Amino acid sequence: MLDGSFFLYRRHFGRFLLVATVVSIPTLLAAAFTASMAADLVREAMERIFEAASKPGDPLAQLKENLAAQASIMPLSLMQSAFQAISRGGATAVMTVATVLAVNQRPMPVWTALLQRSAPRIGGAVVALLFQNLVLLSLAWCLPVFAVVAVVMAPMPVLVVLERGSAERALRARWDARRWLLLPVLPFAQALDSGVRAFVLSAHAPSLGRGTMFFFFVYTFVTLFVSGGAVAAWSIFGSDVVLYWLNYYLEVLFLPALGIATALWTLDLRARREGADLLSREVALA
Repeated sequence: MLDGSFFLYRRHFGRFLLVATVVSIPTLLAAAFTASMAADLVREAMERIFEAASKPGDPLAQLKENLAAQASIMPLSLMQSAFQAISRGGATAVMTVATVLAVNQRPMPVWTALLQRSAPRIGGAVVALLFQNLVLLSLAWCLPVFAVVAVVMAPMPVLVVLERGSAERALRARWDARRWLLLPVLPFAQALDSGVRAFVLSAHAPSLGRGTMFFFFVYTFVTLFVSGGAVAAWSIFGSDVVLYWLNYYLEVLFLPALGIATALWTLDLRARREGADLLSREVALA
């Protein structure tokens, strides 16, 4: 699956990067406007942590100062989670459509087959990623629990795109005559359906074991290249603002590989757990 993910990205590199950039425009603009503020907050927090560590004194007081410094950047972490959800949710929705088309050996025109067919699902994928980020952020203190929950929730944005759940069907049946009323509520119904579905699909010991290793390698690869590129740029330009903004755009560069990898893992998981031969039948993406 890792090999297939990077093979598909290399084969369609230009169009995948174009689509990932288009769906990430809101994030990139917001990051540009908040870069200076975010850099100042991180710098102040790090100065407080280093200052507390350099002073001899009560370890409990040092720990308290460290926690206070980390709490000062919590709003920034929440804002970054929201930005990341927009980029990753949109890219995952588009890459899921692209992956299904590629596996079925179908044409892959950018605007009609990708953006147009995934557009109704991008909102649900973004809400699913936002919920996933908030849950994982609250569990970051315990790595084993974090890893298990991350794997269980990994299929959520893909399942939003691949299928309709009971909540979405009920909404569409009830509000069919007034479709505009669906717009604010539909993404939350899609995220709810995908969350329940992901838990049922992933909560199995072998699946968790394989999924943990798979996503460990994928996320480690993305994180190392994004962080390495941002630090290299910072060493050249010497600007914290550039470092902050470049983190976002370098992630856009690797979002297609991440979206394709998640889609392939979810398709494989469904095929193994349910015998659903998604690789040879048309998936309802409308």
